[in-house]
Amino acid sequence: MGPRDLIRRRKRSTGEPVGEEGWDPLAEAAGTDDSLERELMAAGLSEPTRKSSGRRGLWVALALLLVASGTVGFFWYRSYQYIQQQWQAVRTAIPRSTPEGFRQARAAAQRILDKRPADPTAKAALAVYAAAMAIEFGEDRLAKAKQLLEETSGSDSEWRTAAQGYLSQVDDPASAAGYLRKGCEVFPDSALLRYLRGRALAASGEPRAAGESYQQALKLQADYVAAKIQLAVLLGQQRSGYAQALDAFNEILRSNPDNIQALIERARLGARHGKGMSQAVQDAERVGGPLAEKAGRGQIGWSQLV
Repeated sequence: MGPRDLIRRRKRSTGEPVGEEGWDPLAEAAGTDDSLERELMAAGLSEPTRKSSGRRGLWVALALLLVASGTVGFFWYRSYQYIQQQWQAVRTAIPRSTPEGFRQARAAAQRILDKRPADPTAKAALAVYAAAMAIEFGEDRLAKAKQLLEETSGSDSEWRTAAQGYLSQVDDPASAAGYLRKGCEVFPDSALLRYLRGRALAASGEPRAAGESYQQALKLQADYVAAKIQLAVLLGQQRSGYAQALDAFNEILRSNPDNIQALIERARLGARHGKGMSQAVQDAERVGGPLAEKAGRGQIGWSQLV
């Protein structure tokens, strides 16, 4: 049975007139419904109608999805880059061992929090700033450091460990050294934690171990000025260490002529050994005079004692 016979049989079943002459398959097929098409398909005389419009819609939807995904991915990557740049700014600023450096680190950590308000690691970096400004430079920020540590309770990061290490040195340097040793094991690439452990060891009466820890910090970050200063301090504490310590301070100040802590320590070196007193006085006067606006409260106090 051909397509003509199927169409004519279909028309007879519905009472439609069936023409005998001038048969036009297109005309006769006009108006036939889906059931006829299914009969033709069953007889192998027709193929299913292509749903081209549906496929075009699918491709359009897929294209829009790809564009949207690409846009989201682009902005995510831009945000990720921005956050990483701010963390790099924090890591670069802290080792300068200056109030201004810590303020720059604080500003970078705050920019991270502006993007990610609930980020506990950025809050811990703010705690490092507060603790350092209190302990290194005599600012009244211990309460703020403790508050930020409480807010980040339950999280673990290099920055929270550093902030806790700073605060622990106030009451028990020996315990702080042990705590920071464990921190260095958890965060082996942290120059900051190596430096802080050196400070705790030095305060505990272990200068050799302290020097080793400072050296480790410098291996991880060669421009860690604070570690260089503390190494020179250790040299200067030895009876025969004046010349070596003076050379170390002079080298630091050639690269960082306005480093307040280096100026203070060079002045203290001269006062301790009774040598180079004119230079010591000049260094102290610079800290208490032209550089006073950049100095911490504690640093100005030390310059006056010299």
